[in-house]
Amino acid sequence: ISASADLLKANSLLKKNQGLFPSFRLNKKGLGMMHAMAGLIPSDFRWASNLVGFEGTLIQGISELDSLFRNMDPEYNFLKPEVAMLLFYLKTNFEKSETEPDVKGYFPDTVLLQNPLIVFSYSGFLMKRGKTDEAIKILESANSPGFPFLMLEYRLGHAKLCRGDKDAIEHLLKFASSFKGK
Repeated sequence: ISASADLLKANSLLKKNQGLFPSFRLNKKGLGMMHAMAGLIPSDFRWASNLVGFEGTLIQGISELDSLFRNMDPEYNFLKPEVAMLLFYLKTNFEKSETEPDVKGYFPDTVLLQNPLIVFSYSGFLMKRGKTDEAIKILESANSPGFPFLMLEYRLGHAKLCRGDKDAIEHLLKFASSFKGK
């Protein structure tokens, strides 16, 4: 109940901010996610969400986020990876389409592919689509300065193992010896 109340409050504040500052494009990030989430509510419960003003569709949310991504003001380019991840997540997990989701347009430049979380997510997407060679290429070119993102080492070892590469063990052992989690 607390989470629902917070979600409704955030939605209300975003709508209010959009009304007060219609030219502030970054409203689309929050509103796009809200509209997409509202569109994911099962139809049996949609009446309740509409009653409290929580409405939208997945297509509307994706469209708003896509518009923001493609028309991002240069001063806000540091938010591009975040918007790309939101779009990627929505398109690959919820968008119903007979064709493969067009996500390559969100990851063309090297800046986005230097984000370890995007590299991890995108390489997993490629592997699920049977594009292991492409995933390996992206994982090998990944660079995460400052801190090691060990899941990239695991994903690379797994991808190489799937392809039958002999050096897969090196990456899996590096992950196993460095990862202190459960």
